[in-house]
Amino acid sequence: EMDCVTGVQTCALPISFPKADVDVTKYQLTKSNGRVLDPSQTLAKASIIPKEDLFVISKSSSVHRKPVPSEDDKKNADNLKQKGNAEMAKKSYKKAIQYYSDAIKLLPENAILFSNRSQANLNLKNYQAALDDSNKAIKLDSTFAKAYLRAGKAAMGVGDANSAKSFFVRGLRVTDSKNDKLSKTMSKEFRKLIDECQMAIENQSTAQEREKAVVAEFQKSIEQIKDLFSRGKLKETAQQCEQILKLIPEIGRASCRERV
Repeated sequence: EMDCVTGVQTCALPISFPKADVDVTKYQLTKSNGRVLDPSQTLAKASIIPKEDLFVISKSSSVHRKPVPSEDDKKNADNLKQKGNAEMAKKSYKKAIQYYSDAIKLLPENAILFSNRSQANLNLKNYQAALDDSNKAIKLDSTFAKAYLRAGKAAMGVGDANSAKSFFVRGLRVTDSKNDKLSKTMSKEFRKLIDECQMAIENQSTAQEREKAVVAEFQKSIEQIKDLFSRGKLKETAQQCEQILKLIPEIGRASCRERV
């Protein structure tokens, strides 16, 4: 045949390609728009997909599929959650945690269960465990306002006012986007907690500045004592020692905070 554009004669010959022995279940099939295809999609089927739907094949150690809970699992998990709630009402927080944990084994993608267990841990002052659970709940449902509330309180419990404020701000965005009565009530609580966090952050900053000033004063006094003693001024040295002893408690507190 003659190529009408280049004028070069070409020959159309049938071309055969070697058969690829590929186990597609070991690959993740991703369309050009980013959507992951079902692993059952075969290479043969791929050859007839329109151009705009072409996909690339990327090696994956395994294709993870979220297990679909059975109706029995849902029912049993709900019963366990209700038992946990009942224990919470009785302030039996350790028992509540056990019920919520058993329910989570059945429904590991349920944000409410993690959030409920977070509250139980908060009540026991297990702040890190509460923070871990509330973070998990947020990951599962980014619109779950209670999870942000509990995450913020847990962060305050571990002494991280900055992270706590961030959680409360994010929770406020969720509740402000809704018009129901509960959301409006929670918005007020979030605003109050944000103010408290800001105050804590400012107080912490002031305390840190004070500690730096005390340490600087202590170091200066040490140098003065050395100088007075080297010049034989023992009375002045003793007076300076008495002054520096007054700083030792604050120096100790500053040192402890730095270690923490």
